[in-house]
Amino acid sequence: MTKVTKRDNFNAIIEVLKAQGEDALVEVMEHEIELLNKKSNKPSKADVQRKADNEVLANRVLEVLDKPMTASEIAKVLSTDEVQYSNQKISAILRQLGDKVAKTVEKGKSYFSVA
Repeated sequence: MTKVTKRDNFNAIIEVLKAQGEDALVEVMEHEIELLNKKSNKPSKADVQRKADNEVLANRVLEVLDKPMTASEIAKVLSTDEVQYSNQKISAILRQLGDKVAKTVEKGKSYFSVA
């Protein structure tokens, strides 16, 4: 069973209104669908803020990598009393950096350095 969305409801209303010849109300429903399309294409404020925070963190990671370090070591260096970074968060940032960071594996441990 699929969930009926607002868009589905608006389209159903449009079909009923077309059958009744209510062209003015059809235009209103089509406008509502356009508003839904705009809303779904716009990133949320939280997403924009999170992306900006991650870019700042990525730059800080690059500054810290003066020698090969593990994700845990990077997290310890960057963590403060106010903000604690997890290994998973640092690993995600390192993956996002892609070609800027080189990964080497020694005895099962991953070390990262500036490429």
